[in-house]
Amino acid sequence: MPTILDGIQLTSNWIIANNYRLVFGLDAWQREMDSKRERILNAKKDSIINERPVPLSKFRSGGIFFQNEIDNLVENLNIVLGGRLDLINIKSEDSYNPDFVTYKGTVIPNPPGRRLLWAARDENNTSWSLNLAALYKLGKGHQVAFNIGRSFRSPSLEERFQYLDLGSLVKLGDPALKPEQGLSLDLSYRYWSNRASFKAGFYLNSLTDLVVEAPGYTFQNRPATQMVNVGEARIFGFDLSFEYQVFKELIVYGNAALVRGEDTKKTEDLPFMPADNGTLGVKVSVMPSVDVSAEVVGVMDQKKLAPSEKPTAGYGLVNLAVHLKPFALPYGEISITAGVDNLMNRLYYNNLATNRGLIKAEPGRNVYLKAQYGF
Repeated sequence: MPTILDGIQLTSNWIIANNYRLVFGLDAWQREMDSKRERILNAKKDSIINERPVPLSKFRSGGIFFQNEIDNLVENLNIVLGGRLDLINIKSEDSYNPDFVTYKGTVIPNPPGRRLLWAARDENNTSWSLNLAALYKLGKGHQVAFNIGRSFRSPSLEERFQYLDLGSLVKLGDPALKPEQGLSLDLSYRYWSNRASFKAGFYLNSLTDLVVEAPGYTFQNRPATQMVNVGEARIFGFDLSFEYQVFKELIVYGNAALVRGEDTKKTEDLPFMPADNGTLGVKVSVMPSVDVSAEVVGVMDQKKLAPSEKPTAGYGLVNLAVHLKPFALPYGEISITAGVDNLMNRLYYNNLATNRGLIKAEPGRNVYLKAQYGF
């Protein structure tokens, strides 16, 4: 699927004062897609169906942007104010299914059953976004951050025009998709010291015309998903993480996350939302160069589902790993990790991995060896 991306950006940096910096610039870019796919119908490879998952298309964008950064606007308060304005053009050519057929080396440009899949389009969007962020230092090791922003996103070429035939399932785009618009808020707190760190964040995203992949459609009598606009949606939740050094050789760590997605217009849940989950682990230094970690991953039942989704039960996994700290080699260093995921060989289903039309269990016990070389 060849994709050509061209662009140019001009940026200017202004030092207004010791604590006041201004960035101003403009950019323009273009993404051009020419996608191709072959389906071979027999072992002799003498009958080939040639398709275009996405039609010949271009996505062009040009815009201006700015960002103000002011440190110590008042004591211990830093703020950032930024925004941008974009003009966007999306253009595509007619797309047929199939594009053409090759039979015994002969190209058949108009085979029987060929039909128009996507008609040519030429659409324009105008977008603007604005954000304000603030960071306040409460004291040594404590800080809170706040961010509010207005966002705009024009759907991509794949979201608009995709046609993916997966056999048991077809994934479709929608050329008539409207641009997403949203308002986001988040508030976070962070604490750190020589032995401990803690982060917690709460967020709320209110979106209009959110683009999501919705199941429950059919295409030529087969199950299908299609990219659709959700009229009004709200996504909110929190995440937290911590790490505490009990003593020099022992570290306890963990994280947790919760997210909810709601179609506020239809008063129903959004599809493809993750279940509540968390991790609790320990990391022990058994030798100066070797660490051993053990963790438990817990995932709750997922019952907050869109009407066409199926519930999945919660599960718990145990993971073990041995980490060999980086050591020097010629021209760089290497680190090695060996471990076992899902040590107890638990049978479980991930609610975000069932979008191919069939519910499949996730892998059982998984033994791995990894090496990373840096230079």
